[in-house]
Amino acid sequence: MENADSGITIHLVGVLKITTGIEQVVMDLKDNDSVGTILSRLAKMHSVLSQVLYDKSGEVHKYLNIFVDNKPVLQENLNDIPIQDSTNLTLVMAVGGG
Repeated sequence: MENADSGITIHLVGVLKITTGIEQVVMDLKDNDSVGTILSRLAKMHSVLSQVLYDKSGEVHKYLNIFVDNKPVLQENLNDIPIQDSTNLTLVMAVGGG
C-alpha cells in the first residue's frame, strides 16, 4: 500500500478468529470493490476462510454478521455496498446454543 490510510482492514472476531487463527487482514482497495467482492477476495487469499464465510451452496453463510465501520449491513445487498479507503470491515459469526 502507498500509505497507511489506503486500503481496508478486516477484523475477524470470536469464533472466526479462533477457528481460522486469523485476527486481522489488511487489503488494498481495488476499483469498484464492494463488501461482496472483498469477502470473495478474502476467501481466495485464505482458503480456510472460504469454508467458514460461505455455506455449501456458495452463498455467504447466513450466520455471518458483517459490519462496515461498526454499522451492520444486510446480506441481501453485499455487492451494492461500496467500500472506501480506510474502511474497517468486521466479521462475526453468530453462535447459538441452549
